[in-house]
Amino acid sequence: MTRSNPNTGQKRSSPEPDDSSLHGKSIKPGQDGSSSKSKNIYVVEQKTPNKQRKPTPVVSGSTHNEQQYSNSCSSTPSVNRSGHVHGHTNFGSTEKEVVAERKKEARLAASRTVETDKITDAVIPRSLEVAQMAKQIATAVSGSLEEHIQDKLLNSGSNTEITPFLYLTSHVATSLDEKRMYPAIESLLAFISVAINQAHEQITKATDTSFSQPLPRSLATPNQFDRKPAGADSNHRIDMALNTKHVPSAIVDENGKQDSQRPDYSDMLAVLEAKGSVDKQDDAYAQLIEYSRNIYPHQHNRRFVWGLTVCKNALRICILQNDALVASPPIDLKSAEGRLALVRWCTNVTFCDEDQLGYDSTIYFNDAKRRWEIKVFDDASAEKDMFKVFEILTCMRVAERVFGRHTRCFRCREIDDNDNSSTLSEDLSRLTLEEICELGNVLVKDAWAHTDRDAEDGSSRDEIALLNDINKALGDKTELSGRLPTVLAAGVVRQQGGDGQLHLDTVDDVLAVAKQELPADKVHQRVHKRIAMTPIGKNLREVQCVDELIIAAADAMEVHSAISRECQILHRDISSNNILIRRNDDTGRVNGILIDYDCALRIGNDNEPDRTCRPDMTGTLPYMSIGNLSQSSVARTALDDWESIIYVLCWLGTFGVNYGDEVLHQVEEDAKRGTPHIYSWRTGTSINIAEAKRNDMNSQSNFRSRIANRFIKKPDYAHLKKLVIALRNKLIDNPNVSDLAKGSLYIDDDESTYEPAADIEEKYLDSKCDKDECDQFVRRASCADLIANDLLDVMIQARNEAVSRLNKTNK
Repeated sequence: MTRSNPNTGQKRSSPEPDDSSLHGKSIKPGQDGSSSKSKNIYVVEQKTPNKQRKPTPVVSGSTHNEQQYSNSCSSTPSVNRSGHVHGHTNFGSTEKEVVAERKKEARLAASRTVETDKITDAVIPRSLEVAQMAKQIATAVSGSLEEHIQDKLLNSGSNTEITPFLYLTSHVATSLDEKRMYPAIESLLAFISVAINQAHEQITKATDTSFSQPLPRSLATPNQFDRKPAGADSNHRIDMALNTKHVPSAIVDENGKQDSQRPDYSDMLAVLEAKGSVDKQDDAYAQLIEYSRNIYPHQHNRRFVWGLTVCKNALRICILQNDALVASPPIDLKSAEGRLALVRWCTNVTFCDEDQLGYDSTIYFNDAKRRWEIKVFDDASAEKDMFKVFEILTCMRVAERVFGRHTRCFRCREIDDNDNSSTLSEDLSRLTLEEICELGNVLVKDAWAHTDRDAEDGSSRDEIALLNDINKALGDKTELSGRLPTVLAAGVVRQQGGDGQLHLDTVDDVLAVAKQELPADKVHQRVHKRIAMTPIGKNLREVQCVDELIIAAADAMEVHSAISRECQILHRDISSNNILIRRNDDTGRVNGILIDYDCALRIGNDNEPDRTCRPDMTGTLPYMSIGNLSQSSVARTALDDWESIIYVLCWLGTFGVNYGDEVLHQVEEDAKRGTPHIYSWRTGTSINIAEAKRNDMNSQSNFRSRIANRFIKKPDYAHLKKLVIALRNKLIDNPNVSDLAKGSLYIDDDESTYEPAADIEEKYLDSKCDKDECDQFVRRASCADLIANDLLDVMIQARNEAVSRLNKTNK
């Protein structure tokens, strides 16, 4: 059922939660400030308090399969959760390689940090009344803080007796001891947190009771420092963490003495990294980027992340948004002015809206009906700001990177106001995955899509518009039934703020206070979009055998060809993650589904700029075409995607088409067969990878010896080997193209003796190409449609043979 704008129709908000468990942490009523919106849905029940607990949705941190989490939270193997800062997950990566790549990318991102003194204003409450109250409280707290510091200075002895509090705010030295900085930072934050609550109580008592103010949340720091947080997927240790609580009752005094508490990514507001010297600022940034990544897979309603660094006495407050780390200039904690800036930020964090902290108000727990819900706005609706509500049953894909689209996928079921199935979520932990899959047949995709700031009629890379066009053009074609995503609702996410208004969720809105000061080449415009669609498939590596993989890949590429031919849309991101399988309940046969049109582009539209000709690296690294990797200026064609499917099949042939065969690959590696040459498809620069692929694809002998002959040694892999060789031959050595368009290495035109006769020249598909052009991929682009048809014929023939083999096996 479609719902109306919360401002004009029925308002759907989450009531105060009762006692609940978030990764085993007891959360008291109201601890999140006003609702459960700031609490993640990655919930794991580990204990049973006396009161009724919030039910646990079944969620998964796995990138390859939905899993139930009932009594424990086993971390997903790092080989499947690499979560590179910029790159894509490669299931062939070792843990050591993943960690090294994360560090390298984090350091690169740290070097591109953008600074603006406006960033701290991003948490100023939107409500004018609340903002004025926060400013009044900050002034009072700052006064108390300065009096406290002066009192401590008067009563302190020598430097050897200096308290942790003064060590940070008053101690003068070339560098500070990091371990002594931890309690000093905690003491300062604890004092500010307590003082804010005391000032709020005083102001509330002195104010007319009709003047309603929000119940503030408070900042707190787990007092176990330099520890590996709960939920970390590597052995890294963060210096400190920042959480939000209702009342700082656990904080006894300025030294932050409280019950021992280990930092936990599931309820972490921000990571705080401390360094004893200002010269280590880049190190602090890099670690902040690397460690904050873990917040996203554990907080599915997290839109962006705050972070703090303290280098000696210099504090920087940061937002890690989709494309860059945006930081404040250094805030000197030795000065009263610097401490006032910190107090103001802490006070604003206490009173601001949930979405200003990075949480998503449209993913929430409905206490009345005991279930997690997600809103999907429907921009195609005639009425403005209409939305549909779905219950979240599982998380099929988690956001694992600091930067990028932060794509998440939820298995859901559609609900309406009359749906009072309050026991459903409570029963989830007792259901099998198959039973849950029967309950939820809707996939909700949540992602931050890149768009043009100056686009008036949207963007040619608008996934929602592209899917709507695909549905209109191909939705009635029975031969493609079940292999195309059908859109139920789709639109830009709106966040409702304390000012009572709905705000389109964009990077420009998140960073509105600093927008004018941020360089457009580093901080790009992104729009938070959500799509509800059906059907739902499983990961490609859930196939049971090679023949099922061939069928799924052929189905996906048949859809790809129809979209390219009839909709003039290029997918541009063919990968193992973007082809799903769906098994027919009656026959047991699999079908392939082509998903994820984030990178897709319209082509051949005279009314839009031709973005296919722009140098643009788009896709998943091991599967990118050579032209894509080398950022060639030649227009992208369907052949780039066909080249990608060859790489996908080769990758799976080497590492295993499913998880059982992946183990077999590891056994063969242990037998010292040597490192497969295919590893060069994911290491080094994009130019290095492009050249490696050119060499591997250039000749049949190279392709066989370096790639195809390294497939797993099982009989059915021979069929996959035969297919990839046939596809490679049709793409690279197509018999209908001239000799200058064969192979994949550059041709030295000075040594070329190719001079076709006139009658032969007409036969070749590239006969009209410039003979001076020596890049075969450029030449083949001119006859891309005809070569693509040849490739599709090869795939369909392979699919027919695979179906025949399976039919014989099943008899």
